[in-house]
Amino acid sequence: MSANLENVIQERVRSLPPEMQQKVLEFVEELGKEPPARRTLGQMIDEHFRNVPAEEMEALPADASLNLDHYLYGALKK
Repeated sequence: MSANLENVIQERVRSLPPEMQQKVLEFVEELGKEPPARRTLGQMIDEHFRNVPAEEMEALPADASLNLDHYLYGALKK
C-alpha cells in the first residue's frame, strides 16, 4: 500500500462518521466491479420491442419508417 493511500485512510477515512465510512466503502467496492457488458443499439431496440404485443406491431403502417414525419407531425407522405 502506498504512503499516500495509507495517509488517506489514517487521516481522512477514519475521522469520518460511521455512516460516511460506509459510503466510502460502498464507493470503493463499486470501483472494483466489472462494468456491465455494453449492448448494441439493435439489442436495446429488440429488448424494448419484446414487450410490445403482436397486435400492436401488426397495426403499424407498412411505410412507417419511410413516412415517419407524416405519422408523427403530419408532413406530406413520400
